[in-house]
Amino acid sequence: MDDDRRMSTDRFYGGVENRISILQDFLAFVGDEHPSRKALYEWFDHNTGGGGESFVDRNMGFFESLHLVRFEGETCRLGVYGERYKLTHDPFVVLQALRSGIKGFDTILTALADSPQTDEEIQDLIVAEFDAASTGTAIKRHREWLQALGYLTHEGDTNSLTKAGRDAVETLNLLSDRVVIPPATGDATTDWIDVLRQYTDKQGIRIEDSTLEGFQVEIPGDQPTHICGHHPFIDDSHTGSHTDPEFLQISVDSEHNALERDAAETIVGIVLNTDTADLYDPVLDDFLYFTEDLLSEVASASQSIEIGVADDGTYDDPFTGRANNWHDLLAILTHNDQTDTTEPITDPAPYYWVNQGEEEIDGEFLRAPTDDLFQYDLPKLTVGDIVFSYNNGELVGYHEVVEPAHIITTGDGDDDVDEEEHYRVETEFTRFPDPLAFADVFKTLWEHRLDQYYPVNAGGINQQYFYNLSEAAGEYLLKQGTQQPADDTETDDEEEPDIDHPVLAHLDENSDTTVYKLTAPPDYWLTAIEYRGIPVEETHADHWRDASPGDIAIFHAQQKPSNTELEPQDGVVFGVGIFGHPYQKTEYWLHDEHETDQLIERVIGLDRLFITSDINKLDLTTSARAKSHAELNEELTALTQNGLTIDRVQQLCREVSGTEFPTQNTFVTFRNDDGTQDLSRPRAIITALAPDLTELAPVNYEKPFTGTLPANDLLDGLYFSGDLGETIIEQIEAALLAGDHVILTGPPGTGKTEIVERVATHLADAYPHLYSGSELTTATADWSTFDTVGGYMPTETNDDNANADLAFTPGIILNRLKDTQTGVQSNEPVIIDELNRADIDKAFGQLFTLLSGQSVQLPFTRNDREIELLTTDHLDDLPAEHQYVVPDSWRIFATMNTYDKTSLYEMSYAFMRRFAFIRVPAPEFTTGDDDTARTELTTEMNAYIDAWDGLDPSDEERDAIGQVWKQTNQAVDDRSIGPAIVRDMLTYVTNRRTSATDDLSERVTEAVISYIFPQLEGVPERKQIITHIAAVDATDTDTLRTAASDMLQVTIDTETES
Repeated sequence: MDDDRRMSTDRFYGGVENRISILQDFLAFVGDEHPSRKALYEWFDHNTGGGGESFVDRNMGFFESLHLVRFEGETCRLGVYGERYKLTHDPFVVLQALRSGIKGFDTILTALADSPQTDEEIQDLIVAEFDAASTGTAIKRHREWLQALGYLTHEGDTNSLTKAGRDAVETLNLLSDRVVIPPATGDATTDWIDVLRQYTDKQGIRIEDSTLEGFQVEIPGDQPTHICGHHPFIDDSHTGSHTDPEFLQISVDSEHNALERDAAETIVGIVLNTDTADLYDPVLDDFLYFTEDLLSEVASASQSIEIGVADDGTYDDPFTGRANNWHDLLAILTHNDQTDTTEPITDPAPYYWVNQGEEEIDGEFLRAPTDDLFQYDLPKLTVGDIVFSYNNGELVGYHEVVEPAHIITTGDGDDDVDEEEHYRVETEFTRFPDPLAFADVFKTLWEHRLDQYYPVNAGGINQQYFYNLSEAAGEYLLKQGTQQPADDTETDDEEEPDIDHPVLAHLDENSDTTVYKLTAPPDYWLTAIEYRGIPVEETHADHWRDASPGDIAIFHAQQKPSNTELEPQDGVVFGVGIFGHPYQKTEYWLHDEHETDQLIERVIGLDRLFITSDINKLDLTTSARAKSHAELNEELTALTQNGLTIDRVQQLCREVSGTEFPTQNTFVTFRNDDGTQDLSRPRAIITALAPDLTELAPVNYEKPFTGTLPANDLLDGLYFSGDLGETIIEQIEAALLAGDHVILTGPPGTGKTEIVERVATHLADAYPHLYSGSELTTATADWSTFDTVGGYMPTETNDDNANADLAFTPGIILNRLKDTQTGVQSNEPVIIDELNRADIDKAFGQLFTLLSGQSVQLPFTRNDREIELLTTDHLDDLPAEHQYVVPDSWRIFATMNTYDKTSLYEMSYAFMRRFAFIRVPAPEFTTGDDDTARTELTTEMNAYIDAWDGLDPSDEERDAIGQVWKQTNQAVDDRSIGPAIVRDMLTYVTNRRTSATDDLSERVTEAVISYIFPQLEGVPERKQIITHIAAVDATDTDTLRTAASDMLQVTIDTETES
């Protein structure tokens, strides 16, 4: 049959970014309201800004051709694909709808699976394959739909498949000789034949078209079996024409050609709706159960049934389930007449499961049709067998069989009610004291599943009647169900306790907070937790920009890892986080980044992080690339094993809002039907998670620093001669990578404090998964360990110690290691300015051992536990209240003023050896006062002034201050001042300027007294330094002499000393 699908697609509202969310809202509106065409116009006008009735009509015609919607007169209803997408929000459903009516999507996906392609390259492929494609418009609209569905990214003019796109290519088997899921042709019988052929050819089973407008399948064997199908034609004698009753007759015969069998001999009639999308969903999945063994069974039967397909794409009874549809079909095909109709057809099991209503529970019996299908196989039950009863989401108790199955007849045989035979089993029923919620037992049932006839699938519960249970599953249910409540007299009357959790409190205090659902593969989440951040792909850049600190995210882990070599996990909701600030990273974190060599730059940081995982089994220090697949599989299991199943989450959502949990799409906000924010669903989910949530610190204190320091950024606005500045930054970086603390030494004003402040700020900004901030403090001579470590202080309450009025209060250092508000681990490098002012041994003595990598117990207690300072390798679990952990990346940055040189040597060697000392010198000037020396000084001063924004001194001001700086630094060896003091002096001199004729000497002298004299206090050579400064022409010697006597207690001579 010719491929009569169209070539072009239509655009839809919302552009690439918002198209799918608008589509979801639109289909929900159609499914719930069945609107008229006028109501559609109004909905689009209100929700999208309209576009006009003609645009809406064109979109509706487009959607109708794709079976997303259908019209009954002027009433719009959902088509089969629309029904399926409203239920699942699976983008693959939309892709199938597009493929069913439009050419070219397979060509694009196949090309991109090979390599990234430009729009022009894809256009050439499409034009070469399809005559109808003559321009690039079709290609762009195809691409936009694939972008919106998350299957490709478009950067510049280049298109690349995403992980979801590669999965779709694999599912469709586009890279093989045959497509697993062929697009619909529009003819029901032809499409059934095409789908059948995909699953029979590769098993050596031949399928042939027939001149009788049907098909024939030959199952090989010693005596080949032939399954034939065709449309039965009914002769309407009064019209002289044949009509098609729209169902497909399936016949089985040992003859090669049985297509001409009469309708009375048909064994299966499959009803075919005119909406050809029914052929693909859910029917398509059921073809997967055409296994070779089942197809090879010898088929002989004379039974006839019809498998009805409803408008929403589901089967009528008995084909209500999906996993067993084709097994049941083949059971019919292989049915033999049996004289003993109560013989079992499947093997017995240790325990059983039944989905039933209250009538059977109250009446203490089981009842099922006598059809030879596994879900009705009650004859295999024997006296004493245990059958667990599932009703309305709960296991309510169990039946014990007291009489084996016997046949009863229901109905009276009149015109309204036909007589039907049923199996009935008499039981004694025992109710559980408390019903078992399915969500609570799902994990264990899934772990102990059987290979077939089992009530539980990966997504939840199977809906047919009767199933087998394994021995382990049955024993588990008996144990759980028969446990008595702790206090039987109060259980029914006691109210559920209020759940107190920080995220719920945050939600209560910030009602305008946006709550997101984030969906990702489990190995993505393992990496996100390791780095305490959410990597955001280019397709979700808007969410990265829109997300605000304080927003909340619920974590949903999919079943399949992004690394296809890892084992699938249970799909669960397992955590919740509070957003911090967005930032950009420069390193590869994720498996997909390494595989595609494409960096995902955008990250949303996390201020607080809570997960249900078994944290002790997660290695959050080692990179995933350094772990074996076995190790990763164990960690993925630990990550997901305590989460809420999707069935349980769906139940919670339906109970509070009637709206399901959005399992599809990566970034989704919770919204009501009217577009307002819905907080009821996330609140219910977080409340259910809360008892099992463990808080992780927003920083990974076990990971070392392995990053870099960008010299250009850190030195912006600072000037150092030659490559001195870059060398200092490189030395600091090397010290950080080596695990050392850092002390910058040098004269005052050389930029030591400015440099370490910038480094600490950069670490917190660029590596928020390691650092939570920094703190600057200035050392004093009075410091003791009480200031640095902490000690007992009086408290207003006795909460910390019930027997005293004193409680341990952490000091400067310990407060950098734990958040004082939440008690959660933090990591703030501390900057200690002018460290040499402190008595090092007195202030830091208790920290010496800690800084050398050993843990320390302090002579203080908190809640009767000794305060411990621990390194990460001495921590067995999450830090307790009395424990302070020193992160592997934590550092002390200190500065030391070498003007008071004796203090440097008063530091003990035990303290010094734990630091890297990095010198930040003042510039050196050429001695003398010749032209060369003056030119060099002018050049150096101009370089500094260019780096300092906002300064515009005159040449005379520049030269005067330059001479003061030179004379100060050359007066005594190793006694200098740095450029920061010079900048302050220049700023003073220029701001003090009142007119062009004012006295420069006065201003320069005032600047010397204000900024240089304070640096000379206690310096033995201060008289010599002041005498050199007084030799500068632009200073007032008398004023300097007076100030030197008053401030520094020295007298300088009238004549300049050399």
